[in-house]
Amino acid sequence: SGLNVNYTVGTELSLEGLPKNDIICIGTVGSNIWKLENRVKFEEYFYKIIEILTPKTILVYGSANYECFQKAKEMGIKVISYPSKTNQVFARRKKHEQVL
Repeated sequence: SGLNVNYTVGTELSLEGLPKNDIICIGTVGSNIWKLENRVKFEEYFYKIIEILTPKTILVYGSANYECFQKAKEMGIKVISYPSKTNQVFARRKKHEQVL
């Protein structure tokens, strides 16, 4: 069964009852993590989730090209990214530009 943990700026993060040492899913789509002010809050919650749940694997919907995911890998956590439709469009566009 899937569980959703959503963060909203200004609210407390509740992880009670979630399994530890397991797989967690995090989405970067719609988080505006590319904006520094949003990234700070995202990373704050991200590191708290890692501290409390000690996941073995993190599945990321959207881009995982951020320092927090690299640090998770350095901690021995497997990070698997599933590109969003937006990521796929940008990747195709970049590939097309390289061909030209």
